Formats: sequence, C-alpha cells, structure tokens
Amino acid sequence: MPDISVYTGFENAALSHWECRQDVFVIEPKRSADSPDLWFYFLLSFVKERAITFHIPNLPAQALCPVSVSYDRVDWLPLSPLRQDGTTFRHLFRAADAIISATPPYTSGMLYDLTLWAGRSPHVRIDYLSHVAPPGTEPPTCITISDMGEGESAERSVIWVIARQHPLEAGSSWLAEGMVRFLLSKESTTKELRRRFVFKIVPLLDVMGQYYGATSGLTWSPDADGSRRECDGKGILPTQAVWDHIAAGPQPLVVINLRSHVLQAADSYYFSNLAAVAAAQNQSAAAQLARQIAPWFTWSQCDRAAGGCFSRFSAAYPATGIGEVVTSWYYGGYSVGNAEPVRKTQYELCQEGELVLRALAAAVGVDAQPAVPPLLMPRLTNGENEALSTAAVWCTADAADLEVFLAGEGLQERMPPTEQRGSYIRYALTVPNHVVRHAERIVARTAGNERQITLVERRTRSCDSSLA
Repeated sequence: MPDISVYTGFENAALSHWECRQDVFVIEPKRSADSPDLWFYFLLSFVKERAITFHIPNLPAQALCPVSVSYDRVDWLPLSPLRQDGTTFRHLFRAADAIISATPPYTSGMLYDLTLWAGRSPHVRIDYLSHVAPPGTEPPTCITISDMGEGESAERSVIWVIARQHPLEAGSSWLAEGMVRFLLSKESTTKELRRRFVFKIVPLLDVMGQYYGATSGLTWSPDADGSRRECDGKGILPTQAVWDHIAAGPQPLVVINLRSHVLQAADSYYFSNLAAVAAAQNQSAAAQLARQIAPWFTWSQCDRAAGGCFSRFSAAYPATGIGEVVTSWYYGGYSVGNAEPVRKTQYELCQEGELVLRALAAAVGVDAQPAVPPLLMPRLTNGENEALSTAAVWCTADAADLEVFLAGEGLQERMPPTEQRGSYIRYALTVPNHVVRHAERIVARTAGNERQITLVERRTRSCDSSLA
C-alpha cells in the first residue's frame, strides 16, 4: 500500500506542518499570533479504504472545530470528534483522494460557479469593484439583483450585503450564496423584493486573503507590483472598493455586514439602526417572523451600528440602516432540546441566508412568511446495523398537512413524524443501504408548495479525480 501524500498547492490551501505518529495524523494548522482562529485545507492521496485518525493538539480550549472532508469539493461531510475536547477526529475514506478542511471552505472558484449560474437570470448583473484594485490582485465580485427590465430606477432603494470581511469566515459567504439563490427564486416574496429594491451582494470581500489561506485580513498593497502584505494600516483595505461604489451611487437604504464564527457556536443575530428605515410595526413583524422560522435566529434591535470597519457608515449615512449578521457552523446547544451544539452544513447556511432576507423583508413591509418552514438538521446516518441508514430532519409543528420525503433519482419515500420537542417535530425514516444510495435530498410539501434541502451525505455524486 503506497504512503499517504499531502498536497497544498491550490487556492485557499494551507497547512503549517503534519506528521504521522503511531497511525495518528497530527495536524499543525496555520494561525496568526493575534487571532484564536486557525486554518488548514489540504489534499490527501492514497487513502481509499483507510481509517485515519486526525489529531489537532493546538486547538484553543473548548473550541468547536467544524472539520470536514470532501471527495468532490461540493459536498462537505462533517467529521465527529472522538474525544470530548474536540481535538481528535477519525474517518474511513471511500475514495483515493479527499480534501480535509477546518471548515467547509468557500473559494473564489466557488463564487465564479455561482456567478455563472446567477448570470443566466435576466434579473442579474455581475460587477467587479476593480477601480482601486492594484495589479496582481483580484477585485471583489458584486452580484446586482433587481428587476432589470426597466433599468435600475432611481426610485428603487439600494440594499448592500457584504460578506467575508475576514478570510476565515467562509460561513458568511455561504450565507450570501443562499441570499442570491433565494432572490432568484420564483417566490412571491422575492418578486416583490426585486421590484422594490436593488440588491448588491458581495459574497467574498477579502479575495486575496482567502486565496492565500490567510488567518488574518490582507490589504491590497499600494505598490505597483501588487505585492500582498498583512494588515498593517498602510495598504488599501478591500472595503475601500465598496465604500467608493456606495459613495458614487444613491444613499443605500440598508447595509448589512455578514460575519461568521469559526471555532465556536453562537446564535445568528442582527443588530442595526433599522428604526431609521422601518416603521415600528414592521420591526415587530420581523421579530415575530424570526421567532417562527428558525431556532438559531434571534432578532435584536439596538441603537448602535455594526462594529469594525462598518462603524464609519453611521456618521456618513445617518439615514441608512446599518446591520451585522453573525452566524456559526453550529446550532446552539438549546436548539430543539439538544444537549450539545449540533453542526450545520453549508446547505443549512444557504437556507439561513434566505431566512435573514425574509426577516429583512418583514422589516421593510414585505410579506415574508415562508409557505413551507425551514428544514433543520437534515442528516443521513448509518446505524448500528451498517446495512441500514436513517434519514432525519426537524421542522416546526405549526405547518399544516406537512409531508416530508426522502428523495432522489427514482426515489421518494415518505418520512413519518417520530418525535416532538416543544414546537419542533422530527421526521425520520430508516431504509436499506441499497435504497439510500439513491438519496440526494429531503423534501417537504404543504398546500402545493415545496422546500428541499440537499444531504451532504448523498452518495450519488461521482468523485472528482482532479481535486487539486
């Protein structure tokens, strides 16, 4: 059997050091002195049918590291820790090549794929905020979404959404992708949002920081050669491109900064001075909607604006609603009665992006109640009997006549309700593995409406032989 090889020569890859100690793969992640967060992202070869234990000895105390493995750089499988301190993980590989990552990554290549998909819509224009980007750097991509048929009317209010201020916060980029996909759906809510507003979404702000797998933000160097430099206050911040474009256009109605915790569980939350742009009754509607659509999402209204580099907006645009959404790779431990934090997948974060927009829509007076409630914690797992697998998902109990299915090519099996905790019901189905290999998603239907969420554990995608 050939020795395992490690490769990091691709975008966003990073690994300071690794070694094998008595069949344990010890990882030394890349990290900076001024940040508790860390990053590793590397390709392993010659691992098929091998069970490998990974140990990360220098994780911060009580950290929740959402270590993931992928065979195609599309679906990212969570690895469960073997030890209570969360520093040791184990996985049996089913393909020769696989990528291990500290969190499900979101690279500029993934963003490019999103722009190819979104760019086919008549409601989309792809802009590159490039006039301040020095040679040798990549400018942020802005996805503009609105009803383009009559041009961008000056009467339409502009809403800016900026994600990934910090290169490790991939969760916020997944949130932004969920927003883009929701805005281009056929729902009545999104049609009204496109009619009334112009959305400008920047899913990946610090492009170069992400490219180099940096653990702290990078500046664009003012030097002609475009050399990169760690943030030291002397370079041009990537946010400057956004500031310049905002200054050149109409005053925005709302500016939202999307952030993401890397190594901890936390509620997603939103805080802003939206009182400047929404009537009190609409804010109350938004709070009520937020309570209904997800256990992880809490709405808090306060007078202070978002922190960090977005604080400058408060003074420059006093009539603009300034907000910040912070997400995490984990549901809080209290969610639907769980004793411990539970991992989210990238598909759940995309769904969460939809929920953020629904809460925003309610705040500005647009009917945003989803016809089918969100699908929480979708999982496809092997039980004690390895010949059987169980699909499970949670949903709110107030959805009338809700039917839930395990679906895929040639597969549609009804998942009955099996348990209720508070206002949430668990739907589950145990099926033989020869059936579950066709499973791709969980689908919920009620009153002619449908919601579906992809299972990261699906086995129908072929492995990518060119992962690097």
